[in-house]
Amino acid sequence: MFMAKCKIDHWMRANKLSLNYNKTNFMLLTSRKHNPTSFKVIINNHSISPEDNLKYLGVLLDSKLSWKPHVQNVKTQQSKVCGVLSKLKHYTTLSVLKVVCNSIIHPYLACWLSHIKQ
Repeated sequence: MFMAKCKIDHWMRANKLSLNYNKTNFMLLTSRKHNPTSFKVIINNHSISPEDNLKYLGVLLDSKLSWKPHVQNVKTQQSKVCGVLSKLKHYTTLSVLKVVCNSIIHPYLACWLSHIKQ
């Protein structure tokens, strides 16, 4: 572990980079059977906190690389959008609702349906 710490610190300095230690997290990708609990990352005497879920490029990843957290997150977001659309239907036209639906809900459905068809 000491060797990895030195390499990270050296690489950061060589590339003139710095970390915001309060915003930096790490996640171990493990199998379902093996889950180390005592793994620590320390850079420049700052302890980096572990996370079970991280959002990367809009995708919610967990340490087991399962889709459950991401699907739950999308489901929650789209449920809120459907609630707003149901309230909006009393104040706007059907064509406006279709535009809102196509711009907010359709991209999620199109992405998932394209993967299901393959």
